[in-house]
Amino acid sequence: MKRANQNIEGGKDTAAARYMRKRIQCPKCKCRIIDTSLSTVAEIRILSANAELRADFYVKCNNCNTELAIKKLG
Repeated sequence: MKRANQNIEGGKDTAAARYMRKRIQCPKCKCRIIDTSLSTVAEIRILSANAELRADFYVKCNNCNTELAIKKLG
């Protein structure tokens, strides 16, 4: 059970903790791609040459150069 003065990570509920962000990682190399709010739900997929994925964002991983499709679900 979560106490009133603790955030999700178990730390104290401070102004900085309320604005914490969740990291979206590259599925191939696990490098951080972007940060989102804690309430955002996103699906991330690796783009292939023949697949046409509809996504909200298309990004390229800076670490492994994989093209990724990010779809915001909620």
